[in-house]
Amino acid sequence: MPWYAIVAIVAIVIFGAITILSMVTGKPLPWSQGGDPGELETLRRRLDALERGTARPELEQRIERLEARQDRREARDLEQDRWTRRARELGLDGDGEPTRG
Repeated sequence: MPWYAIVAIVAIVIFGAITILSMVTGKPLPWSQGGDPGELETLRRRLDALERGTARPELEQRIERLEARQDRREARDLEQDRWTRRARELGLDGDGEPTRG
């Protein structure tokens, strides 16, 4: 194996180790874009404000809208699952065609 292949393999292994280490520690890579060290702390402060209920009212309204949307989506998924189960009980596949076999 040529020496430059060994150098490339070692570089790849070192890069992978640094990437895994940054993922484990939760710190961004020094050369990555958007690696603002204060961003995580800012997000923690915003989360604390939301949990305490001292957040701005428009954020509370937005959260309520998102929760309502999620509830509607879950209800729709449950209804679809119920219809799919009923179709299988009647011997139909997902397209409404009789199953063969």
